[in-house]
Amino acid sequence: MYLVRDAMSRQARKLAFGAPTLGTTTTTIKLVERYRTLLPPQFTTMKFLSGGSEANESAIKLARQYHKQTGHPGKYKILSHY
Repeated sequence: MYLVRDAMSRQARKLAFGAPTLGTTTTTIKLVERYRTLLPPQFTTMKFLSGGSEANESAIKLARQYHKQTGHPGKYKILSHY
């Protein structure tokens, strides 16, 4: 338990919050390097986000952009289940 508290304290002294869209941190770079050793080489782009709603919004935007670029601009609707 002390290890987690100590790690959180060290990180908070370095940077309390780093918005993923405004830059990066050394911790993020280390995580990317670790992921690149685990993932197949075709995965070259990573996008880190701050929460679930931001991740969902980005996934929707990515899907819409993909369809526009592949010649299917009419595919823009998103279906969900409530």
